[in-house]
Amino acid sequence: IKKVLKKFGALLAKAYHLLPLTWQWLLGGLLVGGCTFPGLITDSSFLLVVSFAIAIAVVVYGANAFGTLLEAAKRMRSGDLDVKVDDRLMQDLAEELNGLNGVVQLAAQKQMKSERMRTELITNVTHDIKTPLTSIINYVDLLQKPHTEDEEASYLEVLSRQSGRMKKLIDDLIELSKASTGNIPVDLARIDAVEAVNQ
Repeated sequence: IKKVLKKFGALLAKAYHLLPLTWQWLLGGLLVGGCTFPGLITDSSFLLVVSFAIAIAVVVYGANAFGTLLEAAKRMRSGDLDVKVDDRLMQDLAEELNGLNGVVQLAAQKQMKSERMRTELITNVTHDIKTPLTSIINYVDLLQKPHTEDEEASYLEVLSRQSGRMKKLIDDLIELSKASTGNIPVDLARIDAVEAVNQ
């Protein structure tokens, strides 16, 4: 009988945990009321003791569940994104907290990826701008030294080309900055797929 009662109690507890949160509290209230009122009407001490025991069990269960959920929420808020709430306690609320935790983890991963990409972009752009800038500095230095008219024309052509390249890189960087903040109008247009792949 003890084993049967234990299995039956475990089955009832499992069924109770599967109920949505609102129904759990309603069922607990109905059990307390269902034992209290008949106990008062029939003056039955047994029913009053049972209703009191059910009321205590519901309050202890609720306090434990809310305490566990609150502790998990506090840990999540403090940055511990690995915390998982035991979904046997107030299943609906626990699943929502775990789902929220998953969304926060995904957002954090996206943010980290975005930061890495931004760092790589800055590194690449710095390198790309440094190349024509170095060339410009070197050719200005050559212009300040004695040179022929043919050499001057050649130097000026290189300076013009490299400064144009540098201006294009800076314009692209500004466009990229505008695009990343959403401050650039976007027009739909056909493109050459081969050229896009090559780029």
